[in-house]
Amino acid sequence: MWDSSLEYLVLVYSPDGRLIERYSAYEGALGIKSVAFSPSSQFLALGSFDGAARLLNALTWRPIQNFHLPASASPAAGLVYVERDLSGVVQAPVADEHAAHAVARSSYELLDANAPAVRVEVTKAEVKVNPRMGVGLLAWAPDSSLLATRSDEAPNVLWVWSASTLALSAALVQLAPIKDAKWSPVEPRLALCGGGRNVYLWTPEGASCIEVPLPNLCVHTLDWAPDGRALILRDHDAHSIAFVTA
Repeated sequence: MWDSSLEYLVLVYSPDGRLIERYSAYEGALGIKSVAFSPSSQFLALGSFDGAARLLNALTWRPIQNFHLPASASPAAGLVYVERDLSGVVQAPVADEHAAHAVARSSYELLDANAPAVRVEVTKAEVKVNPRMGVGLLAWAPDSSLLATRSDEAPNVLWVWSASTLALSAALVQLAPIKDAKWSPVEPRLALCGGGRNVYLWTPEGASCIEVPLPNLCVHTLDWAPDGRALILRDHDAHSIAFVTA
């Protein structure tokens, strides 16, 4: 358990009420913003207000790695996918009307140079209520092999870390702030959205941008079906089901 974000303190208890461990990464600053157990129960990830995701060993409750979210995405650290706007690009006509709907207005491009993360300005009022800073999103792959993180100060970048190598595997640099990101419950396939008409999929083999063929549906949140074969895409007042092909 953890208490107020004003103090960095995690307490681990046994079912019979015994205090097993106390963990504090630092003092004198805002502490914990998000917490996520790995599906295997081997790791506990802590999203901190200082911009780091800390990984604890759930057997010893000792830290094994600090994932510091960098100010820019570098291809030297892992594959970097950058979303590019294609709305002004003339595309070849598609004969099949249904296939035409599947042509996204943006696509990913593999980066060969650093891409800066777009940082948001934090006002004094926001700091008092709900500061846009720190690691606000933690998501584990179903086999606990990968951890996806997003910093609320740079919400347009999703970082994917390897739990085996304890290093960055990939970064996805989006045109818009990331609203939601969820792993498939059956395989390491990540879906994310940014409040627009696109849904984005990433696996260790690559990434893709998919346009939702419904003109009035902007995807703000999403969830996977238990078998991983479909996604439910939600707007504020509407939703749709998307079936995922292999």
